[in-house]
Amino acid sequence: MTADISSHLNHIADALDQLAADVLRPEHDIDRLLISLENVGSALAILAAVEELPSEECVFHILHMIIQTVVESRFSPVMSREQLIFLLENNFRVGDIALIFGVSKRTVHRRMSEYGLSVRQTYSDITDEDLQKVITDFIAHCPNSGIRTVTGQLSSQGIRVQQVRVRHNLKAVDPVGNFIRGLQLNIVPRVPYSVPGPLSLWHIDGNHKLIRWRMVIHGGIDGFSRRIMYLQANTNNRASTVLQFFLTAVSQHGLPHRVRSDKGGENIEVARYMLEHPERGPDIGALDADQDLHTLCLHYVFLPRLNWHLQLFVRMWDKHPLATEGNRTPQQLWMAGLLLGQQDNPDQIDDTNWGIDWDGPIAAPDSATVEVPEAPLDLLQRVEGHLRACIDPFQTSEVFGADIYLHAMSEVQAFMAEQT
Repeated sequence: MTADISSHLNHIADALDQLAADVLRPEHDIDRLLISLENVGSALAILAAVEELPSEECVFHILHMIIQTVVESRFSPVMSREQLIFLLENNFRVGDIALIFGVSKRTVHRRMSEYGLSVRQTYSDITDEDLQKVITDFIAHCPNSGIRTVTGQLSSQGIRVQQVRVRHNLKAVDPVGNFIRGLQLNIVPRVPYSVPGPLSLWHIDGNHKLIRWRMVIHGGIDGFSRRIMYLQANTNNRASTVLQFFLTAVSQHGLPHRVRSDKGGENIEVARYMLEHPERGPDIGALDADQDLHTLCLHYVFLPRLNWHLQLFVRMWDKHPLATEGNRTPQQLWMAGLLLGQQDNPDQIDDTNWGIDWDGPIAAPDSATVEVPEAPLDLLQRVEGHLRACIDPFQTSEVFGADIYLHAMSEVQAFMAEQT
């Protein structure tokens, strides 16, 4: 045997020793092992054709053992191009894909290269101007949304962009909200405030900052004009005192249609006065929950709008990254759990602790069923039929649909008057 053949055999022996050690590792790269085995087999075949090999039976026995170990080891099926595209389109990272298939990240990268795939290809081709428009439309519906919520909403619309672009454009669209979230200040953003006219709504309240010196300030303001109706200081916080201030303002400016206050005891006499007044009372207003016509108009306008927003939230939630789960989304966790078979043996679950928070609050027993009153069917059909012909509940509204409801009420009242 020549020295060259001996040298080659020594290299093959070293390669077999390394392969044997690699097979015993819990996370071995199947592709690399198979390629190395093919190379060793080819080299042995060439050497065997040149000259008889020493201990040939032992060498091939080791080779057969390694191949059997690799074949019998638990590894996932071959990754198809369609599988990789599906996972990449659902924003799975390469590390997560490797975990699902039970291979290394290098193997996933190799397969992606063979199929001509890359993570960069999954990003949407959208300009910053168009991206800002999409974010602006979403912020108009959900004004206090941060980068995770916005990212989830974009993903639910099939838009995938780099996080740095989302952060940059969100900052351009909502700079104040972005700054406040950076300071971790939970400030409620301003919403449109709309009052039809003077005397439509008064706001009353008390100021107790001088209570140490036994003085209290009470005031009332007109919601439409922001004009101060009364502002007085006194040495007590009695309901009779607040009522006297209120009646003096009424004599000067007129009786308001509605009054809004907190539930402080000092406002109880004003509340009683408004409820018992013959021209006011609880049944005077744009919305009375005990009136079937009011609730029918309310349901016609707001139920579809509410359900639209709820579905918007569902789609956003499924796609938004969770900080506590390594920025994986609920959809990714669901899919990965199904693919990895983490619920293969549900019978082995310990029922005594399943889904129980021992530190959580204890719910009070309640066997009563909540019943929702229903309007008469004939009235429901007539009102909804008329509203469908003249009002679109999804039309644009600057006050979250309140103006659409008022329009629906006027239409229904005119319609019912014609029926009588």
